[in-house]
Amino acid sequence: MMRTFWLALFFSIATTAFAEERAVQLLLPSRRLEPTSTFELRFSAEMVAADQVGKPAAVSPLVFAPAVEGQLVWLTTRSGTFAPKGILPLGVKFQISLRPGLKDAAGREIKTALRETVETPPMRVKGISALQGSDPEDASATPRYLVLFNANVKADASAKFIRFTNAAGVKIDARVEQANDPKNRDLRFSSYLSDDRNLSTWGEKPGPVEEDEEKDKEKPGPGRQNILVVAAVKPLPPGNDWKLIIEAGLPAADWKVGLPARKEIVIGVVKPFAVTSIEAESNRVAGRRVIIHFSKPLGGEVTPETVSRWISLAPVPEKFKTEVDGDTVTLKGEFALGAKYRVALKAGIPALQPFQLERAQTKEVVFKQIAPRLVFEDFATHQHLVGTRRFRLLSVNVARIRVSARLFTGDTTAVALKAYDHYEERSDDMPNDEMYSRVDVENLPGKVIWERELSAGSGIDKPETLPLNWDEILGEHKTGTVMLTAESIDPVTPDKKRVGTQAVVQLTDLGAVWKRDRIGVSLYVFSLSTGESLAGVQLRLLDTEQKQLGEAVTDAHGGARLPAASEARWVLARRGEDGHLISINNGENSVPLYRLGVNDESGDEETEVRSVFLFTERGVYKPGDVVHLKGIARNLDEDQTVLPAGKKISLKVTDARDREVITKEITLSEFGSFAEEIKIPAGSLGKYRVIVTSKEPEKFSGLGDFQVQEYRPNAFEISIPPPPVSTGPVQLDLPITAKYFMGKPLVKAKLAWSLVARDDPFKPEGLADFAFCNAVEDFRLNRALDRISQFNAQGEADVDASGTAKIATQLPINPKAPQPRATKLLCEVTDLSQQTVSESRAFVQHSSDHYFGLRRLDGVMKQGEKLPIELIAVGPDGKTLAAPVKSTLRLTRITWQTNRLAAAGDTTEFESKAELHVE
Repeated sequence: MMRTFWLALFFSIATTAFAEERAVQLLLPSRRLEPTSTFELRFSAEMVAADQVGKPAAVSPLVFAPAVEGQLVWLTTRSGTFAPKGILPLGVKFQISLRPGLKDAAGREIKTALRETVETPPMRVKGISALQGSDPEDASATPRYLVLFNANVKADASAKFIRFTNAAGVKIDARVEQANDPKNRDLRFSSYLSDDRNLSTWGEKPGPVEEDEEKDKEKPGPGRQNILVVAAVKPLPPGNDWKLIIEAGLPAADWKVGLPARKEIVIGVVKPFAVTSIEAESNRVAGRRVIIHFSKPLGGEVTPETVSRWISLAPVPEKFKTEVDGDTVTLKGEFALGAKYRVALKAGIPALQPFQLERAQTKEVVFKQIAPRLVFEDFATHQHLVGTRRFRLLSVNVARIRVSARLFTGDTTAVALKAYDHYEERSDDMPNDEMYSRVDVENLPGKVIWERELSAGSGIDKPETLPLNWDEILGEHKTGTVMLTAESIDPVTPDKKRVGTQAVVQLTDLGAVWKRDRIGVSLYVFSLSTGESLAGVQLRLLDTEQKQLGEAVTDAHGGARLPAASEARWVLARRGEDGHLISINNGENSVPLYRLGVNDESGDEETEVRSVFLFTERGVYKPGDVVHLKGIARNLDEDQTVLPAGKKISLKVTDARDREVITKEITLSEFGSFAEEIKIPAGSLGKYRVIVTSKEPEKFSGLGDFQVQEYRPNAFEISIPPPPVSTGPVQLDLPITAKYFMGKPLVKAKLAWSLVARDDPFKPEGLADFAFCNAVEDFRLNRALDRISQFNAQGEADVDASGTAKIATQLPINPKAPQPRATKLLCEVTDLSQQTVSESRAFVQHSSDHYFGLRRLDGVMKQGEKLPIELIAVGPDGKTLAAPVKSTLRLTRITWQTNRLAAAGDTTEFESKAELHVE
């Protein structure tokens, strides 16, 4: 009996302790707070009367240290939500506890202790953009960077925290400026260089997403206060391991916080300006020339006309001239073989960067004979039966040449072409100037049908072309596959070796066009001489080992169909004595489909035919939630509809910063499906990606995504009515309604609205050859014409007792270039509990009852040629007008004036302005 008593007493104490432990709960989705994080507080006892639900507490039961201004709204008699007023400060750690002496609705004191620690993220550098590009192996001496912070900063206060240093301890101060000029497109920071893919500061609402980023990338962005332009006050001297240093303590402009840790950006090695090489080159195409390479590009003042101030040559050859290109100076002329030429460079040659050649240099160069070489005009190729019937051989410094021709017929053609694959293989023991390996043609099937000794007598370094005549080799109007081998009879290299070249040529009248798909190859065979289709052509599909994979005969229209085979390499076409071995997978034989107006998605040769379809039960989650992911795998090939049961696939989930959340191998069910639960970690918001892949040989995959955000489920909804249907400027008077999901209207709520109207291209279906409205694609020209226009409006309104708020605003048209306007109206309503719900409506406002279209002209016209003007008039619905309308045409001539501007860091920039002349 006593034992039972003590057991009951222990159970009672444990239950009481557990209940006391759970008497107060503060729900925190994450210890790392967001700018507008809210805090839900739950009690086991009733804290307020029922009539206080939905109302703010007179005194918040939560205490923050440091203090946070805000209010708690009771959601029930036992719970409430604390919403801070405004944005939580950046880089602050908060201690949260209950207000001392807190009592419940019955007057009992809450004795449970509550101690929680949370924090907002620290100030940080979100991204770096090198304005002039970056090359750590050859860094610029005048680097310029855009530095993006997650808080607004001031250039003058930041400058003392930023400097440039190198491995030797050299320090260069930084010139720091605000990147807040919206007209300077060079100072636009790409969101892709930001670690969170946006440019917003802490607490700033992300800007609207551009629907066509490629189109709008030339438009100036808004001025920002969280981006600094950083450049060195003077050029960085040559040295290793240069870095841009941003010291800890750099202050934020809006928050009492500084950068907590030092940030280092690697710049790299700044090389000295020097001459890297002076060489005499004998080239069979360009001739003899002296090439001078520098370590950096030369300055703009070094031109072919001025280069003689710093560079001289003695003796000067006939027809002497110079060329300057980047970091290279080329001296050309009729140089003599074996003669000595003295190249002299003075000190002071300027580089594009602020460097000069420090010391003078001289070097004697001598031109040597071009290395002996034999070259056919092509490698493995085809020629028409009735073409020129010539195949050219080029000889350089080879006087006596032996040429042989071996004929291949039938199946031996594939043997020859496979053997020729070895020709373009290079081994390590070959000389540096030899790129090809000789095919041992003597061991191949086929028959030697022609052999000659040829002479080339053009002289030293004089290329000579020797045409080979197919009528002489094969016979008049004969076809066939021939491997040509040309070799020097005498040893001609410095190490007493012979040189040579080889080619495989198919002379044929059989032309073919083919198309490959998943289930086979469709071919059309025709005569190369007449263009007519050829019936009765025998076709054999072969692999690399000449194994037959399929066969067919062309029909009366020259068409045939062969089966699909991944290992197929050739189609052997035969008609009488004529044969053609067609490489159906050779990329050089591909016809770009975009030239035919057909969309062609680039990718692997084998089309992906297996897919995994992924879905979740909703699209957005909170940190700590469990995502219920399901997938259905299907084989889209017509031969099989469901993947085999038990197939292994790989699942990977990554967060918004591309960090792996989960990686595992899963097994498909008998239905080709799977189900997984994914626990979302705390503190990582944004878009999560789900990737499912399989191993070879099936090759199928799936891709999905979902959002992770801090949010509360919407308690109410907003309704925006459609705008009036009319053309031209319009007055918008729209009643916006806000109601709880149970139907009760919101009261004492605020509506904030914004309207953005941008010019929208007018592209009626079927009239792509015509340009409508403002079709100028050059942003600089649009700026000069002053035809770009955008309208913005915003305002606030109170929601009345019926849950309605009125929006009244004008929506004008583009005054200089009337055209449709893509308009977006965004409405945000905030209720008493500080929950904000947004809704938007997008529509197109047409400016006119009809639009003129001008048929697009060629980009280049001859002077004096008449312009072929053709106009069309269509309505907003894209249909042509039934009645004629009048129009006025104006022709404007545009000339560009380029001006040179001085920029930060002693650099130079150029700006072009358009000058308009109405003809």
